[in-house]
Amino acid sequence: MPPYIIDLARHEALRIDVASLPVERGEREVFELELDRAIRLTEALRIVAYRYKVHELPESLDDRTEPVRSETRLLVYRSPEHEVRYLELSPLAFAITERLQRGRTLRQALREACEDADLALDASVIEGSARLLSDLAERGVLLGAVR
Repeated sequence: MPPYIIDLARHEALRIDVASLPVERGEREVFELELDRAIRLTEALRIVAYRYKVHELPESLDDRTEPVRSETRLLVYRSPEHEVRYLELSPLAFAITERLQRGRTLRQALREACEDADLALDASVIEGSARLLSDLAERGVLLGAVR
């Protein structure tokens, strides 16, 4: 068995899982980010980490290319068009997104992720986080603020 087989099996099962998650109810909410509010993310979402870049493998069954060994963090989501998509995340973006998914406020998610990574919560982290959240909103992953 190749060493990446567990990651590949998890990845293939994940595609089925995300594709079959319930359809979102309600409208997307337009809002300004607030540090002390939690953010509502789509339910058709999973955040995973692999040791191999199995998401980059060709779909052809005849292609025997092996995945690159590299710590990989993915946000796997279903788009508004009902397609399963993948977004590779940096370690910090992964930590922030994972905390937001668990219901942390934006302030808590940023602070905890930076503490765990031994990084200063500075302007570059805030700017990068704003770009990440904007991207997630455009993809239909970020739905609004929790009331």
